[in-house]
Order: sequence, then structure tokens, then C-alpha cells
Amino acid sequence: MVITLVAALLAAIVATPGSRAAFVDTTGATANSATAASCFYTPTVQSGTATNAANGTQTITISAVDPAKAFLLFSTRHDSNRPVGSVLGGELASATTVAFHRNTDEAPPVPITIRWYVVEYPCGVSVQRGTVAQSATTVDATITPVAALSQAFVTYSKTVFEADTNWDGNDPFLVDLTSTSNVQVRSQAAGSGHTTYWQVIEFTDATKISVQRGTTSIPSGSIAATVSIPTAVDTSRAFALVSSRADQQDMDETLLRTRLLSSTTLEIARAFDANDIDEVSWQVVELFDGSAVQHLHTLLDPAVSSSAVSISAVDLGRATAFAGTQSGGGQNGGRTTYFDDDIVGVASATFSFASPTQVSVERTSTVDFGSFGWQVVEWGN
Repeated sequence: MVITLVAALLAAIVATPGSRAAFVDTTGATANSATAASCFYTPTVQSGTATNAANGTQTITISAVDPAKAFLLFSTRHDSNRPVGSVLGGELASATTVAFHRNTDEAPPVPITIRWYVVEYPCGVSVQRGTVAQSATTVDATITPVAALSQAFVTYSKTVFEADTNWDGNDPFLVDLTSTSNVQVRSQAAGSGHTTYWQVIEFTDATKISVQRGTTSIPSGSIAATVSIPTAVDTSRAFALVSSRADQQDMDETLLRTRLLSSTTLEIARAFDANDIDEVSWQVVELFDGSAVQHLHTLLDPAVSSSAVSISAVDLGRATAFAGTQSGGGQNGGRTTYFDDDIVGVASATFSFASPTQVSVERTSTVDFGSFGWQVVEWGN
């Protein structure tokens, strides 16, 4: 009977990849049964680097994934004083393609370097995605309801009007999950021709995730907002995502660095305090599916473009690296003391694995200091 029991178990597992099936052995007088969790939570990560130097859509081919269970994370670096050379809209366009969208009137366009990751879960995750035209300061998009706000987080990026010349009130933006069925884009000014690309990533099992979110501001006279996280998290399995809206300011007042300092403290900091940052949106995502998170801080001096940062060893088939600030070009943002021009790239970086124990933090503009709070997430188990 033991042989029959083992064979039945193996058959059930093979027949249902990515899940543990229940089975019943009825060969004895009393049936023997075994059940287990419905999902193995063993995601895979594909990654790559690309250079964008053209107007329009750049398509990258990937190994096939299920778009309903996969999501895109990416970071960018660049050296432009115009939004058209500083932001990209990224999306998982199909089962086999990632697309990066750019609107620009430059000839030729300033190069933007992209580091991208596609994370796919075999089960337990549901992903929705879409676009929103930034036609007003507040724009809503209806989604299929998620089970609870505490089970979903949002990522986003954008394209701008092709002749956009200044980083001003229609460029910084935030995206908020305001209800289980509504995504909201908010900016200080409407941006005709601006488009937001968003993803809602939901863990369908409430025991595998806890998302806390909120908004704050950084008034003039303050260089940071310190958020008290309502429910303490385990930082070894939690990460943060932040974005903001504000009027035109110098880069040292506008660009933000995000750091999860402790189980109850999130720091959102800039370098100079002369003006208000009207609204900062934050998400703290804690995972209970076996994921592991490392928190890093990197300071790049003027004229320094990169740093090789040592980390605890990770499985590169399950790992991603990204900044805590989303600034329109993916998860790439930090803070800077630079104020002379609209060069967002001085505090925009890419995060790439050089090996299982080293990440390369790189930027293109080196005109001043750049300070980055970032994280390595090794997804699932």
C-alpha cells in the first residue's frame, strides 16, 4: 500500500504543476488522505539591460510568462534636463514581450539605459495593468476589485508630451489604490499628452502579504518626512515604494530618497527645504511567502557614476534590485544636492546584479551627489 500511496502522490504533483494536490488512497478499509497548501510560491525572474534612444515603442522579447501572474520592475539612468529624456512608460505588453514607451521630439533622442526584471509567480498572484491619460490633476481608473487593499500594491511609470521642456508641476506624480476597485493618478498640474502606465499586483492569499499605505507631505523648512508605520513590520521581508507630487522646484528640493529605517519607521528625505512637497504617497509591503529583503543605501560623490555594493548571496533566478522611489522612470529615484538645472538623472540610478553577492548601482549624470535608498527582494521560496 505504501508504494501505491507514494505513486498517487507523485502523480498528483506531476498532474498539477505549481500546486500541491490532495489525494485519497482507498485501498484500505479506512481511506488515507493528505492535503497541503494550494500554492508553492516559487516565482522566477527574468532580467536584462537595454538602451532606449528612439521615439516610440521599444519591444524586448522574453521567455513566455502568464501576464495575469507576472509583473515588471525596472530602473533607468539618463543625463537630460528635459522630461522627454528622463522618463519611460514600461509595461508587460504580452506573454513574450516587455515594451518601453517614449515620447520625444529630440533628434536624436538622449539615450536612456534600462535595467528590467519580470517576476512571475506560478500561482497566488493576480496582476492588472493599464494606462491613464493625465488629463486632470486627479484621474481615476476602474479595476477588477482586489480582495483587500492590504493584499495589493501599485507600481507605475509614465511618458510625457513629446515637446515637454521643463520639469514642473505636471511631471512629478503619484498613483494610489484608493479603493479595492479604483486606481487614482494625482499630480500638481494636468499634463496634456502625459500617460501613466500602472500595475496592481495582488496576492490572492491574505496570509501571504500585508500592504500598509498612506500619504504625507514635506513642508518648507523640513528636509524629510518620517512616517510611523501603523503596524510594525519585519524589515527582512518588507520593502517600500514612494512617489510624490509638487510644483516646479530645484532638484535638491524635489527628488526624494526612501529608506525603511526600522520596523516602524519609513524615512522620505530630500536635500534642501525651501519649498513644499505637497503630497507624498507611500506603500510598505510585507511578504509572508518566503521572500527575503535586504535594505541598502548608496551615496555617489560628484563625478562618480557607479558603485559595486556587496550583498548577502541571493538566487539570481528569484531576485530583483530597485530603488524605493518611483519617479516616472521606474523604481530608480534618490535625492541630490544639485539645483542648477532640471537634470533628474543626477539622482536616477539602475540596479543590476553583477553576481549573487554584488549589485552595481549606476547613474549617467554625475554633476553632483546622488543618494539612493534601495532594496534587494528575493521573491518567494
